[in-house]
Amino acid sequence: MRDDKRRLNLSLDMKTESHRRAWEIVSAIPRGQKTETICRMLIEHKNQTELLEAIRHAVREELEAHGELSIKTENIQQSQKTGAVRDDILGFLRDLQERGDDD
Repeated sequence: MRDDKRRLNLSLDMKTESHRRAWEIVSAIPRGQKTETICRMLIEHKNQTELLEAIRHAVREELEAHGELSIKTENIQQSQKTGAVRDDILGFLRDLQERGDDD
């Protein structure tokens, strides 16, 4: 008879913030639903991560097609070297926030 089950043993350190938060989430899952819920959460996280990366890739391609990415990339790299956040980046973020508030 083939063993179709796999076991996973986790040790969580309650002194570590992420471990403690994970334990709180897992502890709130009703008995008998933990395995299915955790599997679904892991799959959803992976799907969201892949979707986010696909969106980033598409945005980069579009920016490159319009010549915007190289300028922004140079500005970001320059800011990272100096450790400063440039005003144009902060302005861009402010614009995004204001647009979000209007929706």
